[in-house]
Amino acid sequence: MKAREETQKTKSSERSGGLLGKLHKNPKKAFIFDFDDTLINTKDISIKRHKEAVRRLGIEFDEKELIKRWGQPWPQMLSEFLGDGAKEFVEIMKGLEDMGFRQIEGTNNFLSYLKSRNFYLGILTSSQREWTFKKAESASIDIRNFEDWLIFCNEDVKECKPSASAFEPIINGLNARGVSKEGIYYCGDLILDLETARNAGVNFIAVTTGFHKKEDFIKAGLGGGMIINSIKELPSKIEELKIY
Repeated sequence: MKAREETQKTKSSERSGGLLGKLHKNPKKAFIFDFDDTLINTKDISIKRHKEAVRRLGIEFDEKELIKRWGQPWPQMLSEFLGDGAKEFVEIMKGLEDMGFRQIEGTNNFLSYLKSRNFYLGILTSSQREWTFKKAESASIDIRNFEDWLIFCNEDVKECKPSASAFEPIINGLNARGVSKEGIYYCGDLILDLETARNAGVNFIAVTTGFHKKEDFIKAGLGGGMIINSIKELPSKIEELKIY
């Protein structure tokens, strides 16, 4: 009887040790996303509205110069792009803003996939919080898929991207929950996002649904294996890279 009890204890211990071993070897990981043109289609609608706003202001519009600044916080971008005309421009844009944004195809499906895999999910964007939430609602993206303590917008960080400090509160929050930098993946559509990830020391996966394409990321030094066409391909990339 005693021998049987010892055997059961040993088996129970082995099972427990095996489970704990797996948990130790596979700590929870995190995916942090840029928002515009990573999760929702923004650029085409936004460029069109910017063009109309400057037309109404009667000033010259240089689309290339605007695209160069894309990804910066909007107030900063407008100040550099328009100078004294920025305030009037904002008022015109408010009148043009009908929030007709659509999510990148497959966004809700891959968010469900990631949640089922027990990843922490967050957002790091240069957009303002008010507009980020409005655009998410317009594109039928449930913001509750993301941890509320892992959503960082322009006004939530000391310095904007590509500064490493933009990632600091994210890294600190995840470290406190047992996730190291090696377990953090940032996903974005701009070289600016790649630079942010590098500066912060976290992994990066590029999507080419924004202004920058695969060759742009490769030229910037990112391996082709870390570039996908859109967020829809992320579940397959996770399986390929064995991010468990």
